[in-house]
Amino acid sequence: MNDIKSPNHQLLLQIFKYLSPKRRAQICILLILMVGSAVSELVSLGAVMPFLSVLAEPKNLLTLEWLSNMSVFARISSADQMILVVTILFVLASIISALIRLMTLRYGFYLSASIGSDLSKEVFCRTLYQPYEIHVQRDSSVLITAVTVQLGRSVNAFNNLLQLATALMVSISLISGMFIINPKIALVSIIYFSLLYGCIIIITKNLLQSNSIKISRSTTIQLRILRESLGAIRDVILDRNQLNYITAYSKQDIRQRYYVAQNQYLGAFPRYIMEAIGISSIVIYGGLLLIQTTDSTQIIPLLGALALGAQRLLPSLQQIFRSWALIKGSNADLNALLDLLKQEYIAPTLDINPYILKKSFQFNSVSFAYSESSVPILNNVNLTINKGDCIGLVGPTGSGKSTTV
Repeated sequence: MNDIKSPNHQLLLQIFKYLSPKRRAQICILLILMVGSAVSELVSLGAVMPFLSVLAEPKNLLTLEWLSNMSVFARISSADQMILVVTILFVLASIISALIRLMTLRYGFYLSASIGSDLSKEVFCRTLYQPYEIHVQRDSSVLITAVTVQLGRSVNAFNNLLQLATALMVSISLISGMFIINPKIALVSIIYFSLLYGCIIIITKNLLQSNSIKISRSTTIQLRILRESLGAIRDVILDRNQLNYITAYSKQDIRQRYYVAQNQYLGAFPRYIMEAIGISSIVIYGGLLLIQTTDSTQIIPLLGALALGAQRLLPSLQQIFRSWALIKGSNADLNALLDLLKQEYIAPTLDINPYILKKSFQFNSVSFAYSESSVPILNNVNLTINKGDCIGLVGPTGSGKSTTV
C-alpha cells in the first residue's frame, strides 16, 4: 500500500502515466476547450459595462469610435437602432459563452467516463493475471472494494480535477476582466477571498483525508459482511444469525455514509458564505459611490459589471474549492487504485507444451507454503497417481486440496 499521506496531485500524476496516448490527446483537446471557455467569459464580462453605459445614456452611444464606424458600415442612422444592435451582440456573446461552457462540461464528463472504463479494464486485467499464490493471500473483500467502489471514486477524483482546471481558468479570466474594470476592487477581492478560502482549506484538509480512510475501511468491512453472510446463507439461517449480520452491516453502512455526507458538506458550505459576503460588499460599495457622487449614469454600469463578474466568479471559486475537497477526500481510493495499477502484468503463455503422462507421477515428501512467513499448506506429502486412475481429494476447507491440484 502506498503512503496514505502522499499528496493527491502526485497520486493523480502517477495514475496519469497509465493512460493511453489517445486519452492524453483528448485531455489536451479538453484543455483547449477550457481556454476557450475562459476567453468567452472574459468577452461576455467585458461587454457588460459598455452595454449598461448605452442603456444609462443612449445619446453618448454614437460618440464611441468603434460603434460609429460600425454604424456607418451597417447604415445605422439612429441611437435606437444602435441600441438594438448592441443588445443583440451582447445576447449573442452570452449565448456563445454558455454554449462553449456546456461543450467543455459535456466533453469533460464523457472523457472521465472513458478514462474510468480504461482504468477499470486495466485493473481487472492485471488482477486476473496475477499468480495463484498472490490471489490466495489476498482478502477478496479488499480487492472487490478497490475494483468497484474505490475505482469509481478515483475516476470521480479525475473528473473533479478536470472541473477544477476549468474553473481555475475561468476564474483567472474573470479576475483579469475585473482588473480592467476596477483594479482596486479586483485586488481587494482576490486578497480577501484567497485568505478566506485558505483558512477553510487549512481547517478542513486533515478531516477530509481522515474521512477518506474511514470511508474506505467501512466500505471494505461492509462488503466482507455481505460476502460472508450470503456465502454461508445456509448456516446463517440454521443458526438464526441474521440479526447479528444485519446489525454489523448497518453499523458500517451508516458510518461510511456519515463520513461521505460530512465530506460533501465540507465541500459545499463555503459557497453560501462567499455569496453573502460578495453581494453585501457590492451593495456597500455602491452605497458609498452614491454618497460621493450624484451621477448615477457612471455608477450603474460599474456596479452592473462588478455584480455580473461576482455572480460568475463566486461559483467558479466554489467549484475550485469543492473539487479540491472531493479530490482530497479520495486519498485512500487513489492509493488503492495505484496499488492495483502497479501490479506486474504477467502475460499468459500460449505456447505451453502439454504434459504427457506415460505411466504415473509422484509426490515425494512435498511441502509447500505461499510465503516464507506463512504456515505450510502441504507438509511432507507422498502421493502416487497412475495413468488411468480416477482420483478424488477429500478434506475440510483449507486442508490443501486446491493447492495439491
